[in-house]
Amino acid sequence: VREYSMTLGDNPSCSYGPPVQLDWDYDENDSRDVDEFEDTRSKERRGNLRLLCINYWDRCKIIQAAGHGERDIKSAERKVNRTKRQ
Repeated sequence: VREYSMTLGDNPSCSYGPPVQLDWDYDENDSRDVDEFEDTRSKERRGNLRLLCINYWDRCKIIQAAGHGERDIKSAERKVNRTKRQ
């Protein structure tokens, strides 16, 4: 199982603020049986897609933890907004 970091993204479908995406860096974890994983993972996420959304403030925290500053965040927001207007 691989656990990927998150970083500043470029996806224009983000409704407001900076998008996040998976980074190329990952941590290698132990192998797990798929059925076991599905049985133990959070059942709350399965039926409610809203729980998969990350709000503006949490995305900013994730991006800053990945080493990006306010300038990077604002630049990404401008790029996304330009892409949306095309």
